[in-house]
Amino acid sequence: MTRRSNYDIINVLEYHILLEDLGPWDIYLTITNNIENVLIEIKEHLKDLPTLSYVSSDDVLTNVNYYYNITTDEIKFLNFY
Repeated sequence: MTRRSNYDIINVLEYHILLEDLGPWDIYLTITNNIENVLIEIKEHLKDLPTLSYVSSDDVLTNVNYYYNITTDEIKFLNFY
């Protein structure tokens, strides 16, 4: 069985989505360690949103750079910033 991340979508604004990593991390993966799967899970929210941020497990606001190809419906993690 694959471990998933436990997070909430805190806010969806016109150009931004904010997630919060909830844990507990002995059961769930952090967003940081599971970002590729998290992007797939929230892909529908990201189609028209250029920015994604999350509050990490250590309460740090982290931004995610990703590429979403609307033609092929593929999403790819690029980096954190």
